[in-house]
Formats: sequence, C-alpha cells, structure tokens
Amino acid sequence: RRLSFPSSLLRPAAARGVMVSFICDACQETVRKPKVESHYQRKCPNCWVLSCVDCGVRFEGDGYKSHNTCISEAEKYQGALYRAPAKAAGGKVDPQTRWTDLVARLAAETSTGSVSAGPQVVELLDKMAQLENVPRKQKKFCNFLNSAFHVPPNGPVAKELWDLLQKHWMADKEAEDKAKAEPESAAVKNAQAGESGGGACPVDSDKQNSKTEAKAESKKDQSADVSTDSAGKPPLEDAECAIKVRKEIKALMKAKKGEKVKVKELTADINKRLELGLKRKEIKAMLASKPKRFQLSTCGKLVSLQQ
Repeated sequence: RRLSFPSSLLRPAAARGVMVSFICDACQETVRKPKVESHYQRKCPNCWVLSCVDCGVRFEGDGYKSHNTCISEAEKYQGALYRAPAKAAGGKVDPQTRWTDLVARLAAETSTGSVSAGPQVVELLDKMAQLENVPRKQKKFCNFLNSAFHVPPNGPVAKELWDLLQKHWMADKEAEDKAKAEPESAAVKNAQAGESGGGACPVDSDKQNSKTEAKAESKKDQSADVSTDSAGKPPLEDAECAIKVRKEIKALMKAKKGEKVKVKELTADINKRLELGLKRKEIKAMLASKPKRFQLSTCGKLVSLQQ
C-alpha cells in the first residue's frame, strides 16, 4: 500500500511557519530554537556554537537569537531554479504570522535600543520571539504571560508589554491601509483625467449638452415671475397694453406666413418693439387665453395662427 501524509507535513519548514532548528557543535544534537536554552542548561553545558540546519550559518553564544526565519530546503538546493509557492488568495498574510513577526521584530529593536522599553519587557520579548503561539487577544495574552513566564496578568509589566505591541500593530495596519489606498486614488485620478481630457465620445457629449440646455430652459420657464411696470402693476392687466400686445403678435405671426414661431423669439420681438419687460410665461398665458386665434404646440414652446 502507498503511504499518504498530510500536505502540511510535506511543505517546507518555512512554508509551514515553523521556527528554525540548530545543530549543537558540541554534541551534534538537533535542537529547535525555543529549546536551545533548555538544551544548554540541562543536557549540554559545553554548547557554545550552533549551526542553522537550513542555511548552515554558525552562531556563537547568543547570536542565534536574532535568527528567526530561514530559507527552505527547496530554496537551498534548487538555487536559481527555485520558485516561491503561490500566495494565499488576495495576497493576504495570516494575522497570527504578522503578530509573530511583530514580536520578533520588536525583540530585535528593543535589544538594540532603537525602541525604548523596560528591561523586563525586553527580556520577555526576547523569550516570546522564540515561540509561535503568542496570543493576539489581550485577555489570553495576559494569561499566557502568567502561565509561561509567571508575570502577573494585571501588573504594570504586562500592561507595558501589551501597550507596546498594540501601538506597533496599529501603526503597521495604518501603513498597510495607506499603501493600499494610494493605487486606488491614483486609478481614480487617472480616470478623471481621461474624462476631462476628451476621453468621452463627442456624440455623447453633444447629447449631454442638449439635455442640459433643455433642462435649463425648462427651469427658466418654471421660475419666470410675472413682470411689472413702474407702478408695480403687470402690463397685460392694462387693457390698452394688452390690445397692443395682441395686435403686435398677430402682425408678427402674419409676417411669418403661417410658420410656427418660438414663444421665446416672439417674446423678445414684442419686448423690443413695445419696450416692455414681458416674460414668456405671460405671453404663453395670453396665447392660451385666445385659442381661436393662436394655437400653442403640445410642448408650449411653439405658436402658430389658427387658419
């Protein structure tokens, strides 16, 4: 029978997210990084030089502590032919992996002094960098400190360590969100530049302009107020003025020889000849009041004489 193994065991150590392992030069035993201190204290007091199993680099004393991740066997033996495995859908990184990387990074930065922290916090970070199961939730994290390192969960050290991790976690998240937003904003700007630079079809733009003009004209018709003379009285309420306007309209319409005339043009001609300030709304109302003489179109913008 052919033996089958879980796919997680067949992946390289780096792909599974497993910590690096070392070979003790004194006893030749393979030791995982979290167990190095225990190995030195209980099994091999002569342990001083450790060699990485994957890359073969030798570390003296505590130098191994800065070596958190390493190349996989495939990357080591395939060299230039190596192709990294495809990332997860969307290129997202597992939050726990990001958290573990953050702990390891802060351990290195606090030990070098680039990030300020108390001596107990520095020591705890150095120990946690060797582990993979550091919780991300505050309550579980504090209980973890108590059970693993005997640190009071409600004490000042636990609070300082959690606040430090949360501060850098949020800063990393903001930087990641900003990096994602920049390409999106650039794409929007390019699209807007394409539209303003004549990217739209000329036919569509002409249609849009005609629609805009029609809307503006209809709004003007709706918002036009009734004109008044110097005494504050509408001119068409004066009988003599109304008769003059009707005669002038009839004369202008006859000059057109039965053609339809725009109410807008008719109003302009009347105001010019009689020196009035009539609105189209008033002319349309007068024309509508005399249906036997004048015929308005359905849209109310054209007028003709009744035959």
